[in-house]
Amino acid sequence: MSTVAIFEIQKAMYTVLAADAPFMALIGSRLYDDIPDNTIFPYYQIGEATEAPLDTFSTIVHDDTVTHHIFESRKNYEGTGGVVPIMTAANALLDRQSLTITGGSHIQTRREFHTVIRDPGGIYHGVMRFRVNFQET
Repeated sequence: MSTVAIFEIQKAMYTVLAADAPFMALIGSRLYDDIPDNTIFPYYQIGEATEAPLDTFSTIVHDDTVTHHIFESRKNYEGTGGVVPIMTAANALLDRQSLTITGGSHIQTRREFHTVIRDPGGIYHGVMRFRVNFQET
């Protein structure tokens, strides 16, 4: 499973976020892996991922990170007011919550950090990274 573990984690995160109607209302149901051209704001991307083994002699354990991006235009909100509520909602759904991951037994998910960056062109860009550990079954 090691070659597809990241994809399975991203799918599990997508499932949790997409199933939450209040969260989807915050982002206008714009939850992506690959962002379409000319997407309107706000939108949420489940982005880059990393994976490292935490194996023992008898178990295969994955230590993965998944970076999430939230984009909002300054035209819609003054300051970071559009990004922070979305980040807060996503954090409540994912941080220290259970994930159903195909091929593995979830151990934990925790948020490592979050920040808001002011991108060129008047875009506020929220960045969150989650660390996920799970054991292959």
